[in-house]
Amino acid sequence: MPKAAFPLPNSNASDFSHLTSYNKILLTVISRELRHSNFKQKPRRKR
Repeated sequence: MPKAAFPLPNSNASDFSHLTSYNKILLTVISRELRHSNFKQKPRRKR
């Protein structure tokens, strides 16, 4: 079994932490955009 098939060194831990932080930022930005779009669409749809 080659170790390349299961790369689980300690170095990947830092990469995962960076990915999680990046995902959190993306989630916050997306949620903000969705909220703004919803607020803009709600008054137009509700007469």
